[in-house]
Amino acid sequence: LNVSALAGKPLFISVGVGTAGAPGPLTCPGTDITEEAVCKEDTTMLSNLANANLHPQVEAVVGGHHQFAGDWAVELDHALPMLLSAVGA
Repeated sequence: LNVSALAGKPLFISVGVGTAGAPGPLTCPGTDITEEAVCKEDTTMLSNLANANLHPQVEAVVGGHHQFAGDWAVELDHALPMLLSAVGA
């Protein structure tokens, strides 16, 4: 990932760890294999962004899973104002 290409662009990252009551997005507990793998990728991406002095809007979703009807729809609602602003809408 060439994070320097993201400089000056609004970034929204929603991170779920797939477990209820998890301490946060950077702990990646292993009770849900898919969410654990995605969480580890998110951790790497957030670290790369921080190393490039880029600061995205991050929402940590405790208990988050990859289901559009639940978490994705909610997070899209949260990200939509930033997305619309970025395209001048």
